[in-house]
Amino acid sequence: MTISTTTTARSIESIVTKQDRQQQLLQQQQPNNGHDRQRPFRRERTRTQPHPVMMVTSFLSKPILPAAMAHSVSFLLLLVAALLVTCAVPAVEGKLQMCEVETGQSSIILDIEESRGSSVAQHTNPPELPISGDPNEDITLELVFPKGKPTFLLDGKSLRLIHPLDRDEENLSHIVFQITCMVRSTRRKRNIPIIVRVSDVNDNPPMFINTPYETTVPELIERTTIETI
Repeated sequence: MTISTTTTARSIESIVTKQDRQQQLLQQQQPNNGHDRQRPFRRERTRTQPHPVMMVTSFLSKPILPAAMAHSVSFLLLLVAALLVTCAVPAVEGKLQMCEVETGQSSIILDIEESRGSSVAQHTNPPELPISGDPNEDITLELVFPKGKPTFLLDGKSLRLIHPLDRDEENLSHIVFQITCMVRSTRRKRNIPIIVRVSDVNDNPPMFINTPYETTVPELIERTTIETI
């Protein structure tokens, strides 16, 4: 069998060409394989470095301060608020509410002298009822005498006698009655007991039971000596 030289050369050239192509393909695949091997590493790097938007969202979602420090800050804020309220309270509570007794007692005690003759001009002590509020603007006052006829009438916060007081004749040592105080703005009412103590005035002349009275006085008695009858 006869093989021409030209055919043999072409076959060898074809084989060499195929080998060259295979080598080129291998060389092209090697960088790709290396690139693919580096991809997991790059993916890991991208995982460790999140997107800036994700970083901001994650930062905002986390507490800025530790739990212990947050509790301390909350406690300090509450303390400051309590101090502010404490400083503001005296300005509000320091002022008595309407219809409260200014002395802090549940009742009011006054003193008045009995009348000298038919006089009704004497004043009580203190001269005004210690009740918080202005009777012309803030509150209304009304006297209540549950027993007997009224003895006083109101003049603002002052009591005025209606008739003379005779402590000896009426055996009158004190007068007890009530006053009703109503707050105009809220219509809230309160009854306050009042006790007026009547003091005695020596306005009656002396009275002698047995007459005449006789006694003996020594001639040389001292001027400051008091003789009992």
